[in-house]
Amino acid sequence: MKLGIRLKSYLTANPWGYIVAGLNGLALAYYTIDPLNQNDATCLSVGAHVVGFLVGLGISYQNISSYRRIRKSMELNGYNKKWASKKLNTWCERKSMRAAASETGHLEDYLTQCEEEGHKWYHVLYHRGR
Repeated sequence: MKLGIRLKSYLTANPWGYIVAGLNGLALAYYTIDPLNQNDATCLSVGAHVVGFLVGLGISYQNISSYRRIRKSMELNGYNKKWASKKLNTWCERKSMRAAASETGHLEDYLTQCEEEGHKWYHVLYHRGR
């Protein structure tokens, strides 16, 4: 039960890393179906998908560690508006912050701060707020 809750938290905190790793993993599985029809372009494509898979896992690990750090800080110190404003600049940080805030019971504080600073769902890249 605890593993299922933790896995759900990790997936909600960081969907992009798992999507990138999953798509590249599916492409790698496709290339292993027919290993006899491989040429140089196929080998290059397989190499690109291996790199994409590893990058996706790296993104996942980085965002999960960020989520863990945010959650631990919220559990110990509560919701700090000044500290949270430094973490709300990118989409991935906001997803990690939202998942941690909902687990620790500070979701309302998080949502009001996002509304005050003008963060929207479509601000994927760096966004400093108003």
